[in-house]
Amino acid sequence: MRVKKNIGQHLFETFSWYSFFKVVIFRVLLLIIIISAIMHFNENYIATSFVICVFGLTFLLIGQPSIIVFKDRFEHEYSTVLTWFGFKRIYYYADIKSISIKGIHTHTLDATLNALNLIPKVSIQHYRINNNKIELVLKNGESKTISTGIYRSELEKAVKLILNELNQARLKL
Repeated sequence: MRVKKNIGQHLFETFSWYSFFKVVIFRVLLLIIIISAIMHFNENYIATSFVICVFGLTFLLIGQPSIIVFKDRFEHEYSTVLTWFGFKRIYYYADIKSISIKGIHTHTLDATLNALNLIPKVSIQHYRINNNKIELVLKNGESKTISTGIYRSELEKAVKLILNELNQARLKL
């Protein structure tokens, strides 16, 4: 986790070395598969072309989620190798009525499930089960849910800062 203070209005950014290394290891495995497919291209060009395309797209699309807290807003960002595949959503405190966290995705849960091998690391189901959520209720009555793989402890720190900034913004009004 990375904490930044007094650098402009940037107060906090979630960052997980564990998650970062998982993505790096997964990308290395994808590169090995892609290189192997390229080496065997002449043997079966249809199958290897399919493998190269699917694993190449996967390599480009996997990324790192983060929540960045500022004085007047917070940003939910998902960065990938190529910037146009990622996204950034901005939520201004002036538009937020309430905010809460839901989910049980923690370092301990992740390590336990991996050790017991109950849910394979690469499965889509793993990410659906373990995603934590930030639930927002906006002043216009609209509800937004941010589903992310960021660990709950990091989200709690981010939301605590967001609530602090949100309360300070309300006091100024």
